[in-house]
Amino acid sequence: ALRGVRLEFGVEQFVPAGDPEFRRYEELNAEFGRDDNTAFVFATRAQGWFDPAGVELACELAEALGDSPLVEEVAGPTTAWLIREEGAEVYVGPILTRKRIAQLDAAALTRLEGDLVRDPLYAGRVISPDGETLTFAVRVAEHAYGGRFHRAVVEHVEGKLAGFRRPGLSFDLTGGPPTQHAYRLFLLRDARVFVLGVALLLGATLWITFRSLA
Repeated sequence: ALRGVRLEFGVEQFVPAGDPEFRRYEELNAEFGRDDNTAFVFATRAQGWFDPAGVELACELAEALGDSPLVEEVAGPTTAWLIREEGAEVYVGPILTRKRIAQLDAAALTRLEGDLVRDPLYAGRVISPDGETLTFAVRVAEHAYGGRFHRAVVEHVEGKLAGFRRPGLSFDLTGGPPTQHAYRLFLLRDARVFVLGVALLLGATLWITFRSLA
């Protein structure tokens, strides 16, 4: 009986299409992307990320999360740009790439981590203040936007993360698609329980009624 139930969470469901603020919302979506189509992966590595193995792991994780037609891009430490003096040169480019890290020794990596965790542009956004957690923003492709794709997006992300799980490495998944998917499952589960409860109550009422008439 619940197969025909569809839950929608978009702003379009409760804002009039002709509302000026809604038109502005659509303009912002076109310029910056939707605000409810991104899943966030918080990857925590006990020993931190700023060593060759950690950087390679971060690059592999970003590539794996982006390996799906459902995903438009994966933003995070491998895409966030940095402008930084390094000796006599100024580096301009992504924070973590294989090529860049190959050019830095252990001391330089430690200094880079220290600078990032103190920089308000990155600390608490791309990297946690203790340097142990990196943020990866998985932006869903426009053609995969909407409730009917949430399950597929969540399964893609969780499937990829499963291949990386190991001692000392943990993940937390949140954001629009996973939260809405979990909420949908919660509502449908409660609806099934409610329908079953009503059916049992109705059956008991009919049984008592007909028994009293007999």
